[in-house]
Amino acid sequence: MFDGRPVAHVAAEPGLSRQCGHRRVRRFRTNGWDGLRERRSGTPADTELRVLASRAELRAGPDQIARATGVLAWTVTRILRRHGVPALAACDPLTGAPIRATQHSTRRYEHSAPGDMIHLDVKKLGRIPDDGGWRAHGRSEQVRGRGIGYDYLHTAIDDHSRLAYAEVLTDEKGTTCAAFLTRRRRLVRRPRHHPHPPGTDRQRQELPHQPRLPAGLRRPGNPPEIHPTALPPGPTANPNASTAPWPPNGPTAGPTPATSNAPRPSTHG
Repeated sequence: MFDGRPVAHVAAEPGLSRQCGHRRVRRFRTNGWDGLRERRSGTPADTELRVLASRAELRAGPDQIARATGVLAWTVTRILRRHGVPALAACDPLTGAPIRATQHSTRRYEHSAPGDMIHLDVKKLGRIPDDGGWRAHGRSEQVRGRGIGYDYLHTAIDDHSRLAYAEVLTDEKGTTCAAFLTRRRRLVRRPRHHPHPPGTDRQRQELPHQPRLPAGLRRPGNPPEIHPTALPPGPTANPNASTAPWPPNGPTAGPTPATSNAPRPSTHG
């Protein structure tokens, strides 16, 4: 840059884009060498407080808050969303208090310590032949239904640290999932004095044709003949008039006798 070379050519040497090169040049011209140091890209806490205070005072949208605070409108939107501020349509226009329920939940289930919660998932992936799949040969009858099977990608992600562990296995049976979780626990151990004890077994109930859990995979509290039972099924629909209980059986009230408005016959001769 000091030699008069284009910024795009200088940025390409370390593998940077032209936009990143110009951004670093602007930082250098504004702050000198201190401007080239790595800095936190998140929004400062005082800026978030100013945005929240402007929202409470103005009761306006991101565009007006951006003009009042000097923060980008998209950044204002992310700040309001991060702090769980409801939309203007869900608030009272005079007081600003929420008056409508929203689908957005401000409760976060991220735990404070590693090992408190482990997210488990299994992804079923079709195997690709050695000579290529349908993208190479099309969807003709000659390449369909070759029956080469599936691979099952088992993943375990720690809720706090986002540490991931994965294995490619041959099935997704209960015994396979339990063995995968056991291997994961051997590699990533919890602290010895963890504030929360391990949770109960929640693996799928074994089918009659599937083998029992081996002795090495059972916890000490689970006898060999007892398996974790499946949870009872929940309701599939909300109660309404069609699912309301029928009235009790019994005689119904009789009809009300009709009253005649015709004149009575005369008895005078």
